Amino acid sequence: MRDGAQERRVRERFRVAFGLPEESVDHLVATSRKAVAQGLARLAASCATGDRAALSHWSHSLKGSLLNAGLDDEALRARRIEELAASAPMDVLAGRVAILSLGLAAFLDGS
Repeated sequence: MRDGAQERRVRERFRVAFGLPEESVDHLVATSRKAVAQGLARLAASCATGDRAALSHWSHSLKGSLLNAGLDDEALRARRIEELAASAPMDVLAGRVAILSLGLAAFLDGS
């Protein structure tokens, strides 16, 4: 998604679903951005070290962050990584992590 669509979706989620004022929305968007960035970094590190248990753990954690933020399509991608963590070739998993990262780049950059 381009042109801030993900951030608008996240802001709308926090405003409507949780009934939050704008100041709280700003804080939660920033917190979500940080959690997603950390989750993606941990996924990439898990792929680099071949740690399947960590890959499963961090994809599950990231999935929760994405669901809370209303980024359901991205959460499905994280869930698929979680499902495949035990058995898929590591290069396939690393590719899926890279695709997920690219899909979230605009949100992470705040654009």
